Formats: sequence, structure tokens, C-alpha cells
Amino acid sequence: MVAAHRKGESDLLCRGGQWYLLVTCDIAEAEGNAHPAGFVGVDLGIVNIATTSTGKRHSGRRLNRRRETDRKLRADPQKKSAGPSHRRPPSLSSPDRRHHRA
Repeated sequence: MVAAHRKGESDLLCRGGQWYLLVTCDIAEAEGNAHPAGFVGVDLGIVNIATTSTGKRHSGRRLNRRRETDRKLRADPQKKSAGPSHRRPPSLSSPDRRHHRA
């Protein structure tokens, strides 16, 4: 398949003792299904990462733990009444930043 559809140069690279062959291929797109049997709508939100039109909710365990940790950090100084009333939560990594809400 690679030889038949290869386009341009190929690269051979070694990372961590593993060898990888990077090849650019030009393959025609398959036609879409004109008559699907069904469909599902997805709503992307803040509380739940995704909610489908069938009512199933999807949320990330890691995201929920991070939210709970941040909530505790903000609440803790208020209980002790020492320092600023709202402690800033630690900076988030890039994937968590897009789902974080203060």
C-alpha cells in the first residue's frame, strides 16, 4: 500500500530505541454514508465534558479530581481566615486549561 500511494520523501527515525518510518501517502477519501441508520448529537459543556442526545453524560475522572482539588484550595484559607481570601490554584497544563472554570 505504501509503495502504491507514496508521495514525496520518507524519513526513518529512531526515538528511545524504537525505529519509525514516516511516509506521506496520497489516498483518495472514501465516500460518506448517504443513508445512516441513526445519529447522535453531542453537546460540549463545562460541567460535563460531553452530553449526548440520548442523555448519556461523559466527564473525565482526572478533570473532576482537579476541580475538587482547586475547590479545596480556594476554600481552605477562608476557613482559617489567614492570608488572602481566595488562594490562586496552581497553573494548569494545556489540556486541563481548556476545561477549567474558576
